Amino acid sequence: MNRIKRFVITGILVSLLVLGLSCSVVPKGILHLFASKTPTPTNTATSTPTPTVTPTPTKTPLPPVTLFACTFIDTCPSAIPIDELSIAVDESQNLNVVNFAYDQPIQFIIGWVAKDQSTLDNNVKKIRWIFTIDGQNFYREDWLEPGETTFEDEPYTPRPGVWFGAVMEGWKIGEKHNVEIGYVFESSINDGWENYSRGTTYLARYLLIPEKLPTPTPTLTPTRTNTPRPTAVPYTMTPKATLAPTNPPCEINSSIEIENSTGGYVTLKLSGPMSYNFELPTGFTTLHVCGGSYSYQAWGCGGAKDSGTINSGESHEFYCY
Repeated sequence: MNRIKRFVITGILVSLLVLGLSCSVVPKGILHLFASKTPTPTNTATSTPTPTVTPTPTKTPLPPVTLFACTFIDTCPSAIPIDELSIAVDESQNLNVVNFAYDQPIQFIIGWVAKDQSTLDNNVKKIRWIFTIDGQNFYREDWLEPGETTFEDEPYTPRPGVWFGAVMEGWKIGEKHNVEIGYVFESSINDGWENYSRGTTYLARYLLIPEKLPTPTPTLTPTRTNTPRPTAVPYTMTPKATLAPTNPPCEINSSIEIENSTGGYVTLKLSGPMSYNFELPTGFTTLHVCGGSYSYQAWGCGGAKDSGTINSGESHEFYCY
């Protein structure tokens, strides 16, 4: 009996020893399964997204003054063409300094005329237009307007052209602005009369100085005379950038006689069946126009302005008090 008892006790001790040794060799991974009652969350690696660089949009510069399209002067009758404020004979030669009343809208216009429409269509493809304000480009292709004009030595032959026109207003007293308007030929062209080489450039530059000027008292008084006179200085055949476009054209079959007694040039703007701009020297001038009634605006006598109506076949005289 004692022998059996000792055998049982020995078996129990051996079993306990084996169990203790087996626990010491359990892999750590399995040990942790039993030992950790509350699991510790594993930090999940998160990827940091590569930042996307969003390009900053380029802002379209706003003009420093109010700017709108106007090619045909009868659509913006309150504006004065810039060449009427500049004293230069050829505005493309030097910087033109222009002092003017700050509340006066100013029209800038540039154009090109060809002998016929097919020639004009070919020319336009090779012209790069220029219109900048204070160094910023404000040219817009959708502001180009087709039209027609005539020359003094062929008043009954309208020639096709295309013009870019813009009006600036909302000036501030003393706030100067630089404006450039013109074009450059990117290939050699022929307008039907002359050849022009690649790179030929016409560019008029203006320094505009708005001021508070006294309002002039109109001193031009229209009177009538019925004495016909010969046409004044003949017009040059070379197309000029400052030709006033007309749209649509009409039959030039009448005339208006003007006597300029002011002692200087008179700028005359006619709006009616056709639009015209004239620079009238002293003496008598016959204007070839379409028949009909016209409203007119005239400047002379050192800045005085007059307006009224005149019909084809009539005569007017302008003079200073």
